[in-house]
Amino acid sequence: MQKTIDFSNLSYAQLLLSISEPQPDQALEKLDDILKRSPKHDFAHILKAQAYREKGPSFYIKAIFHFDQAIKFDQQQNGSFYLKYGCFYHYAVGDLANARACFQKSLTQKPNLPASIELVELSAEAGDVELATSYLQDGLSIPLITRPEKEEREKLSDRIIALKTLLNIPG
Repeated sequence: MQKTIDFSNLSYAQLLLSISEPQPDQALEKLDDILKRSPKHDFAHILKAQAYREKGPSFYIKAIFHFDQAIKFDQQQNGSFYLKYGCFYHYAVGDLANARACFQKSLTQKPNLPASIELVELSAEAGDVELATSYLQDGLSIPLITRPEKEEREKLSDRIIALKTLLNIPG
């Protein structure tokens, strides 16, 4: 029964963080309950990191701690936690070096289009068109097998078109 309760609390915390006016404090309460019983729960740590990110810069140290914990206990190692960590460094902190390192680690765990696109943009912004082009070609060559992968590609289609234009890549 506890697993069902934890699943419900995880889902509710995720919802609280994804609504138009996120409620990180309420999400943290739900996540704390889970982590008291299961301190190595990777997904609870990633959600807790996202909750602290929502709370703002004075909570970024706590966010970093929980990103690190999530990665340490990551069961799937499919690149998604490093992708989220990289986005945190890029868009919240503005630390492009750590963002790049996280995106590269994401690709090392599992080639994925979102991390590739992030690296394309970072490389293009740095003026390295050759590297940006390579990341784009590698990302677009990843076979899309699952429905979520196909949906992710669709969500990224506008960014892909813009990057192809920026890099003068036909099609």
